[in-house]
Amino acid sequence: MKRLKFLCSFLLICFFVALFQDVVMSALQGFNLGYNLAGYEIEHALQSESFTSVSLEPKYNAIVPTDVNQKDGSPLLIVPQEASLVVFRPAGDIDAEASWGDTALQVFHIIVSLLICGGFVFLLVVFVKIIVSFHRSQIFDERNIRRFRIIGIGFLVLALLGTIYNGMELFFVNRAIELADYTISARFIDWDDLIIGLIILLMNEVLQIATQMKNEHDLTI
Repeated sequence: MKRLKFLCSFLLICFFVALFQDVVMSALQGFNLGYNLAGYEIEHALQSESFTSVSLEPKYNAIVPTDVNQKDGSPLLIVPQEASLVVFRPAGDIDAEASWGDTALQVFHIIVSLLICGGFVFLLVVFVKIIVSFHRSQIFDERNIRRFRIIGIGFLVLALLGTIYNGMELFFVNRAIELADYTISARFIDWDDLIIGLIILLMNEVLQIATQMKNEHDLTI
């Protein structure tokens, strides 16, 4: 049991460190990028439209070095697979071209983004409750079974929302940008959240069976 408590404590520490690295640091980097973009827009009277984490595929199979290795001067080929793209237009052009349909899509896109963020925070809270319960040696608890089920179903919902979000992102970026040497693509289905949700639901079934066996064993004794 001491080993379980140690693992739970270590998992919580790693969880919050990873959360700080992924969320807080990403937010700081995004704020810094947005601040610099705002200064550039004001200085040059431009308006920008940003697309993050865009997947790129080369259109041509020919190998053409695009840079030079500064260590020895050898040719260097850079093949970006994921990038953030920023489109600059004269101030007012983006709003002038927006129709009611575009505005509705943008609002729906924001709503889906907020639902994903809110759902992710909610699942994190439930996950922390499970770890704390395990640390207190409350493993075979009916509340944990419900929590695992909530997390599993939540990840399936996030997979659906993520798929919708990816589809809308691909639509927006392909409508605004066309590159000469790369094709803009995206993973349409959010397989990561889908697989995680199914694995957690499977773990929930195992925990439920184990809890039932423990309860039957306690009654027998």
